[in-house]
Amino acid sequence: MPFITVRYSCPACGIRKREVEVQARESEDVIEWMEKVCIIALGNDHASVSPHCHPEELKDIMIPIHGSDKIGGVVHQ
Repeated sequence: MPFITVRYSCPACGIRKREVEVQARESEDVIEWMEKVCIIALGNDHASVSPHCHPEELKDIMIPIHGSDKIGGVVHQ
C-alpha cells in the first residue's frame, strides 16, 4: 500500500508542520479518504506525540498535490 507525507500543526501544544506518513488515496472519494484515513492518521500521531493535548482541531494540514493526479494520491517523481 503506497503512502504520502502529510503535515499538520497544533497551536495548542506547539507542534508545527509535523510530517506523518498517511495511506495514499486510491479510488475513494476525497471526503471519505479525509474522514476515514487522513484525519484518523493525523489524530493518532498527535495523540502519540502530545498525549496531554486534546485540541478541537488541527491546523495547517498540508497534503501534497504537485506530482499527483488527485488530492491525496501518490506523488509521482
